[in-house]
Amino acid sequence: MSQRAEAIVPHVEEVAKLYKAKIILAQVIRSNYQTASYGDIEESVSNDLFNQVGKHQEIRQIRDAKQYLLDWSTKLRNQGFEVDANLLYGRPIESIIQVADNIDADLIAMTSHGQTGLDKVFYGSVSSSLLNQANRLLLLIRSGKAPTENLV
Repeated sequence: MSQRAEAIVPHVEEVAKLYKAKIILAQVIRSNYQTASYGDIEESVSNDLFNQVGKHQEIRQIRDAKQYLLDWSTKLRNQGFEVDANLLYGRPIESIIQVADNIDADLIAMTSHGQTGLDKVFYGSVSSSLLNQANRLLLLIRSGKAPTENLV
């Protein structure tokens, strides 16, 4: 997850309540190394991984992401949800699909930046790619400001 991705949380909470589902949080750190930490985010990230990732800034990014996932896991657990957190390293699309396949997820829920036109063509879109590649239900919420009236 990222701060922008937090827009999906209320929707995930409602689905989890309705179906008594476990919430699996995931955040992907882009890397050439495709590795993942499933459900054991509370364990320390190994020095071997730091050596693979390399740069000091990336190490800080990993620590920040780990803390962010720990904070959200705690918050959701305190609300009574069953939660696992996944800190993933690699390409976002492959990482998300890998986690979904490994846990046999029923639903992938995420926000979309709402890229259109040339931005989408040149930079791609994780949500668009997941629509084409994932064999799971996909709940997408635009991460921009939520409308407050005239909902359809």
